[in-house]
Amino acid sequence: MRAETVSPNDAPSHHVGGRGRAAFTTVAAALGTVVVVAVSVRHAFVFFTGGVGIEVWPHQGHHRDMVLITVGMVVALVGLLIPGVGSSAPRPSAPSRPAAIVALVVLTSALIVDVSKTATLGFVLPGMREEYGLSNQYAGMLPVAGLAGTVLGSLLWGTLVDRLGVRRTLLLSTLGFISTSICGSMPTFEGNLVMCWLMGLAVGGLMPVVFSALTALVRPSQVPAVGSLIAGIATAGGYLLASQSAALLAPDYGWRSLWLVGAFTGGLLLLVLPLVPGTCDNAVRSAPDTALSSLSGHRQHRLHTFYGFMAGLMALGVLTWVPTVLRSSGVAGGAWESLLAGQSWVALPVAVVLALALRHSAPRHCARVLALGGGIALGLFGLVILTGQQGWALTVALTATVLFSNAMVASVVPMSSIHYASSIRGRGLGRIAGASKLGGLVGPLALATLVGTPAGFFVVSLFVGSGSVVAGIVMGMRQPRRGRVETS
Repeated sequence: MRAETVSPNDAPSHHVGGRGRAAFTTVAAALGTVVVVAVSVRHAFVFFTGGVGIEVWPHQGHHRDMVLITVGMVVALVGLLIPGVGSSAPRPSAPSRPAAIVALVVLTSALIVDVSKTATLGFVLPGMREEYGLSNQYAGMLPVAGLAGTVLGSLLWGTLVDRLGVRRTLLLSTLGFISTSICGSMPTFEGNLVMCWLMGLAVGGLMPVVFSALTALVRPSQVPAVGSLIAGIATAGGYLLASQSAALLAPDYGWRSLWLVGAFTGGLLLLVLPLVPGTCDNAVRSAPDTALSSLSGHRQHRLHTFYGFMAGLMALGVLTWVPTVLRSSGVAGGAWESLLAGQSWVALPVAVVLALALRHSAPRHCARVLALGGGIALGLFGLVILTGQQGWALTVALTATVLFSNAMVASVVPMSSIHYASSIRGRGLGRIAGASKLGGLVGPLALATLVGTPAGFFVVSLFVGSGSVVAGIVMGMRQPRRGRVETS
């Protein structure tokens, strides 16, 4: 094929145009970032130190700051969403081990931020209900709005990370998290619903972004183990961050402080994002020969998505109703609260055990064990509730259900990440993460009329537990070996 020639007179024009567009996008992204961070941090600083009484908040600068943050986000979007200019520079080499470890710490911190925002919903609801005079049913729209945003965010950011790369997408998500911290100043509950949805949209896609980067930092065989450990640490750290923020800030500053403090935590995360190496944008790690290059019509992708939905339905859907079920079954108030609180202490050790198992066993075997164990444990838990048993039987059944279901959620995305080619990895993981969040969203709504009684919960436990068992069986089947099918 005849090589194309470039006129010497044309080359300078091409390079000048490329440099001009690159300079424009860099300036726009930097300017938008500075505006968003400066206004958001100043707004939160005024709340905590400016002497403005909580009773009269939001202060008179609220609407002005909202406009400035919106303008800053638009400018940053213009700079970050414009495709980068092609370059003949070689791809960055794989990072050194210390650099990879530092990057993993940064990515884990990003996931902690993701989990903490979801966990904060439960801590802001009591104060919000009291201030706005809301019924429990109407106040329940807040977590629905937030979880709905995370579902869409998983799909959106999964697509963006394939197009923009990890670092740009992380920056966009972090800016969205910082800017939506101003929802703590919303004067109406309806405004909080909109901002909570936007916050979910901003942080909901961190899961596919982080695990897309992970495949470039560690060997493919280590991704499931390292990813599950990161997810376990992020889950424990996110709940710890949310609970400690509530304990330290809420008594003196009220529920609004739990949103506004996000300007500071997001700002700290922004400062360490440059430690994520450029190699994460290039997916230098090789994928196996069976990696999927197209999402449409592939049985393996559908099975992983179904597994993710069942994991979310169990961990975030059914278990949401456990406090209600324990109360209806006659467990004393202090006893069931202590019982539930004790479950969180074993989450991190379970993540370590899961990581070790994934390091020495095939992911499909671990997926089968987790799903089968979770389904059986949930069925037994429903039977214990139905028969009114307490003591050790209730403790063992509940603990097993919580541990297996949480392990399913923590492992589904990292176990799936090795099955996708780099060109579609973000979209594939985004759909799986979105499916798990969708299970957590529709579960409480769809099962609300059934789980109020022990008999109803028993029926639900059998139905959902059977679905989990099915997910484990199909995930444990050996997939047919096939070559990549490249699509245009």
